[in-house]
Amino acid sequence: MPEETARRTLRRLLFTAPVLSRALVSGGFRSVFRGRGIEFDALRDYDAEDDARLIDSRATARFGRAFVRTYREDRNLTVLLILDESRSMLYGTGRTRRRAAGTAAALLAYAAALNGTSVGAIFFDTEGISYVPPRAGRRSALTLTGRLSSEDPAGPTPRDTGARTGRGAGLAGALEAARALLKRRSLIFVLSDFRSAAGGPSGYSAPLGRLAARHDLVVVRVTDPSDAEPPGGGASAEVFDAETARPVFLSLGSKGLREAWSAFQGESRLDCLRALRSSAASFLELDTRDDPGKALVAFFERRRRGR
Repeated sequence: MPEETARRTLRRLLFTAPVLSRALVSGGFRSVFRGRGIEFDALRDYDAEDDARLIDSRATARFGRAFVRTYREDRNLTVLLILDESRSMLYGTGRTRRRAAGTAAALLAYAAALNGTSVGAIFFDTEGISYVPPRAGRRSALTLTGRLSSEDPAGPTPRDTGARTGRGAGLAGALEAARALLKRRSLIFVLSDFRSAAGGPSGYSAPLGRLAARHDLVVVRVTDPSDAEPPGGGASAEVFDAETARPVFLSLGSKGLREAWSAFQGESRLDCLRALRSSAASFLELDTRDDPGKALVAFFERRRRGR
């Protein structure tokens, strides 16, 4: 990673990660993600500020007033970041999808480390997968954030960085690898544009559902303004499919093409949302124009409020 880019990443971690870390504790680990990493603590009277999902129905029925369950955090909870590095992630009209996803993942890694949580990562593209085992500590987190933030095509790729998983490539392979590698319930973030999956949503919906059944899963779908409208004005141009490198000649000024583009992108988004909804995973859309730190803090705040 270039030195100036590394400095900017470090500054963002130092200023944003503590805020995100507090959001993870107050709005994430304790009140939203209640797997083996969260242990039951006690019952207390319901308060208007409490999440209604925490109401204990048996205690409420027995005593005739509302009770909520409280939990304490198990510091051994593991966070795993699954990051898409396929070719389509290297495109963006301002910032690339890979840059937006990498910054969000780096913030999550460092914020979790501030809570004493072990953090690991899986990097994947259409050709390979690599695995960085979860480790605790800020030094390990900083090393991982450097890898998460880097998008240099000439740099390390998923095929030669970290431990190989021995699993198939692509999104479905990465999801299956995570399920095989994690032995206890964990908090998993999947950051991808969901464009490189073989077979489309049908190729990853089943692995996603199996992973969500065993772990607390958050899907971050990375979007770009070009998803709604093709780039360029009235010019005609030869463009290339980001995943297959197949050339296509398009008349970008054609009204019919622009309408078909928008319709196709809208249907693709709906297909992806249907697959995600069936898995019951938590969901966040992150636009390349968004501030990843603010978007993540707002997401955890919404989850804390049960929205």
